[in-house]
Amino acid sequence: MNNKIVVLTLFACLLLATIYAQRVSGIYTTFNYNGTGYWHSTGPGTGAANQPGDSHDLLAFTWKGATYTTGVDDARVDAIAPAVPSLVKQTFRALPVSALPAPASGTFVGVGVNYVTNTANTSMEYYLTDGVRGLNLGTGIYNLPSGKISKYTVQVNTTAFSSPAILITQVGSYATDINDEFYFVDIAGNVLGQKRIIDFDTVGAVGVGRYKFYNILASGLVYNSSVSSSATRDIRLVAFSLADFGINPANMTQVHQFWHKLSGNSDQAFIGAYNTETIKVFQSISGFVYVGGSTPGTPGYAGATVTIYNETGTAVDTTVTNPAGYYLFGDLAPGNYTIRLTVPDNHTIAGASDNQTDENITVTLADEPVANTWFSLAQPLPVDFGTVTAAITKDGLLVNWSTLKEVSNDHFEVEASTDGTHFHALGSLSSKAIDGNSDSALFYVLEISREKLSAVLGLTLSLLSLVSMAAFKKRRGLLVMLIIVTGLYACSKNENSIISKDADLFVRIKQVDKDGCFKYSTTVKVVND
Repeated sequence: MNNKIVVLTLFACLLLATIYAQRVSGIYTTFNYNGTGYWHSTGPGTGAANQPGDSHDLLAFTWKGATYTTGVDDARVDAIAPAVPSLVKQTFRALPVSALPAPASGTFVGVGVNYVTNTANTSMEYYLTDGVRGLNLGTGIYNLPSGKISKYTVQVNTTAFSSPAILITQVGSYATDINDEFYFVDIAGNVLGQKRIIDFDTVGAVGVGRYKFYNILASGLVYNSSVSSSATRDIRLVAFSLADFGINPANMTQVHQFWHKLSGNSDQAFIGAYNTETIKVFQSISGFVYVGGSTPGTPGYAGATVTIYNETGTAVDTTVTNPAGYYLFGDLAPGNYTIRLTVPDNHTIAGASDNQTDENITVTLADEPVANTWFSLAQPLPVDFGTVTAAITKDGLLVNWSTLKEVSNDHFEVEASTDGTHFHALGSLSSKAIDGNSDSALFYVLEISREKLSAVLGLTLSLLSLVSMAAFKKRRGLLVMLIIVTGLYACSKNENSIISKDADLFVRIKQVDKDGCFKYSTTVKVVND
């Protein structure tokens, strides 16, 4: 056998042995398996009951014979009986992902089959950092796009170089030799120590999850029934110590950033998690701009401009919200920041996470990401009505109204009622505003003929009071008289009033948006001249 082939074979075997030695061999999560309150898995499980289909956070993992908690819920791990052997208390947190490349056609959001999906939220960063401490194994991004290196400013602050420092996930099939790379660099971008290149195809699964998948489009997430038809996916994890990266006391002070080079084939619940007791990582600030609410699922405002300023008032970064209203600023040093929303036209701020109604939120960032900031925009009033009047004339009903402002307005409908409760449409007018938008006063007039009034409301209006009396007394003689008088009135051409002094008539204006939504003006009583 060729000596070169022997050397390459030995190197490959050594590499695979090294990767396998870093394999996480067991996990504990918050999935409520058989009512136990947790899920413990060490390999591919069979049957839906042993395959989580919900969001579930990583409680602990077993690596090199010891089990390390993540800080998600150590009390739950302590309560497991029999006790988890060789338990080591640690705290992990997902890397604060930011600046990922745009999703490719083959990139998917994957979530548990029972997950309630907000299809407006297309942010890949969100699904890679959600859950307690960002350690949700039930959501992820599949086929993360290649072509970009994610960079995280870090500081090594430990002498425990053999403890697990970085945790990497793979929650999908992996049958390619194109692999992600992970490594530390100095301030000039030079690799410190050595890269870790992970071929997850050689790493045994530690569990199986059940997922559904969505294509990521600019307009939102679109369910992919074909990909979702095969719901089960293997769950794999590997962990590395600082020593595995070649980081030691001699070069630890030179560490500036941790880099992740995307291959385009990885499927990750979180891009990476770091041990907060060994590494400090610059964090992120994220949140939402909502319309008419302040909770996930409330409609978000897409395209809102959000800027973050440091404590000196200098703009650090600017972004725009995605279709779900989500924004994120990553790789921020500890300190005080101000998030400023550029309020969209025709909107006002109704509330915010700081309980104020201005465009600024002040945030203090320390060693953990801030993910609960939000602004709530008041629904814009499509039309600000001015005065509304209605009067009976010799020809019919004359209705006048004005608007002080119009936003995306389409048309108006005039409605009338004899009791102030049950209204009937009498006629309509299109908006005078150009494209339905106006900041100036506009005036409208609509005249309804006496024939139209009679046809729509069913009776000659001058006899409405008699109708009411007839219905109340139920006297046949009065009804006969009513019919006779009605005929006489209908033939009369000299009557100037078409409504008796004793009868009431009410009018309101229905305003209809371009999207079909509508609102009403105040209801006014018709003046009978």
